[in-house]
Amino acid sequence: MTIELPGTAARHDEREHERHRSGLPALALVPLAAAVWWLAGFSWWIVDLFGSNIMTVNGYPRAALPLLAASSTDSLIVSSGVGGILAGLVVLLGRGSRLARLSAVVAGVMLAATATIVQSRAAFGDGGTGGQTTDPRVTAGLGALVVGVALVAVALGASSLAGRLGLGLALAAAAGAAPMWVYQLGSSISRTAAFNGYLDVPAEWSMAVVLIVALVAIGVRPVRHLGGWLVALSLAWLVAPTVTASGYFAMSLSRGPRSAVFVQEYLSAAGQLWRQSVQPADRPLAPWIVAIVVAGLLAWAIDRRRSEHERPEEERPDVLPRPDPPTASWP
Repeated sequence: MTIELPGTAARHDEREHERHRSGLPALALVPLAAAVWWLAGFSWWIVDLFGSNIMTVNGYPRAALPLLAASSTDSLIVSSGVGGILAGLVVLLGRGSRLARLSAVVAGVMLAATATIVQSRAAFGDGGTGGQTTDPRVTAGLGALVVGVALVAVALGASSLAGRLGLGLALAAAAGAAPMWVYQLGSSISRTAAFNGYLDVPAEWSMAVVLIVALVAIGVRPVRHLGGWLVALSLAWLVAPTVTASGYFAMSLSRGPRSAVFVQEYLSAAGQLWRQSVQPADRPLAPWIVAIVVAGLLAWAIDRRRSEHERPEEERPDVLPRPDPPTASWP
């Protein structure tokens, strides 16, 4: 007699059922997603005491978001994007239907975005000590940019509901934004220009760490998951050029003329900047190579160990079949 282990599908259904029973209620995800989006995404701004240097010099009151057209467009995109991806992953902590959890996360992020944008627009609209106020059209445009990026990022994070591939793609997008986010946070902590020169290396390798987690989450089995690796690597690679080009376009639009001719020129320049930034010569390749190699080894080892546990006992080389119990015989 042999003992058969439950199949992979059965174990997955059991884990899913257990998670649905032990997860947070959908309504609890609303404040959690709101806190994750702002506290995680804009942690560098919070650590800097809400831009104390910039705000104090110009005499502005403290603002929840850096709605500064001249210098913060890239920062807004990265912060809202990273916060949105992490908030989207909050759906994994809830129970109930996927639609209920996703709706709760979107509602939480939109509440946080609305509250912080309204407060920040009021802060910059009040004017500094010199009576200079920020153009309300500029702050409105930056607020719309924050909301749009947050929605796209939440969709990426919530794709983790689709399984390992969705989770890996969400983390890959976060990996692409990690160097910029880490650099911002380090600059806010140090507050010294001399220290910023030492942030490039840890910022670049932070991408490698997150990318390893993303690729391992996708795995190498079945073989079709290797196609997911290509998608994840492409997504992570394109994040930084897209942020740079989008930030340049938004900054040009907020500071320069807004006629159709100039908008077309801004788009053309942003496209050229994107094509230059996407070239391999413009970024260090060592973190990418190391991330792929390490992730491949880890994913292979994890999938091999998982396959050993999924095999029936009689097929395992280290497990002997259980003998049939003896039966009584009568003379």
